Amino acid sequence: FKQKTAYEISLGLVGSEMCIRDSLSTDIEDWEKVQATNLRAPFMIAKNLAPKMIEQRSGKIVNISSLASEYALENHIAYSVSKSGLNMMTKAMTAEWTRYNIQVNSVCPTVVMTSMGELAWGDPEKSAPMLAKIPLGRFGQPSEIADLVLFLSSNASDFICGQSIFIDGGFSVM
Repeated sequence: FKQKTAYEISLGLVGSEMCIRDSLSTDIEDWEKVQATNLRAPFMIAKNLAPKMIEQRSGKIVNISSLASEYALENHIAYSVSKSGLNMMTKAMTAEWTRYNIQVNSVCPTVVMTSMGELAWGDPEKSAPMLAKIPLGRFGQPSEIADLVLFLSSNASDFICGQSIFIDGGFSVM
């Protein structure tokens, strides 16, 4: 792989905010906090790095989205909407920036056993129904997501543009 510079790669790793509440319990402050972290922050990072990428006619932007962007999960309305918006932002940026040799993609994992994953899915009673929907029968590991991000950041993925790639143990095909 060709080594990339800092201005050639932007990862949407600004953090992720989750509000585990149903639609009626989600207040505007929670909604705004989730949208600010999961949608506005990646937009601002990409917007600020894009001019340099355009100037050098090269760049990679990898947004970290979620399976919840496409598959509705109970008590995840603010999170799901923010990640769905991130996937559309990925497509819109692709439409604008691919002509400058900038590839923008999203990685959409299922539950990953990070500290946030443990918080949301650590209770075996809550996780059992979700695990039953994943043919591999387990949640993802951070290293599995990192490997996909590394690939999308490399020149091996130069022809992949505007995709929301699900990394979900088979959940999305069931």
